[in-house]
Amino acid sequence: MRKVVGYHMVIELQGSPLFKSRAEDILDSLMEISKKAGLSIVGGLKHQFNPEGATAIVLLKESHISIHTWPEHDYAALDIFTCGKEGKEKSERVLELIKETFKPKHIEIHMSRTRGPSKNI
Repeated sequence: MRKVVGYHMVIELQGSPLFKSRAEDILDSLMEISKKAGLSIVGGLKHQFNPEGATAIVLLKESHISIHTWPEHDYAALDIFTCGKEGKEKSERVLELIKETFKPKHIEIHMSRTRGPSKNI
């Protein structure tokens, strides 16, 4: 039986005007989402690509949230990982807040699962 240590979601988003935002604004959005979700922020990192596109990562005591945008394709890749007993609920809350904030026209969840060691070694 797997010992659950966290919950992991890998998601693709399409059709949001916020994908054209600067890296700093995207990071600010992720920080606000983290606070609203009741997560503990350790720090944030961002990178602005030229001519467009951004990466933003929020490091959490519970793990991380990262997003990579491709405005020229109206697309973003999102990764949410939260640890602890309430990992699933926290990840799902983050996703709901992402939907409210970014308002994507399409969301595709590629992975949504518990994480942890599967074998006793």
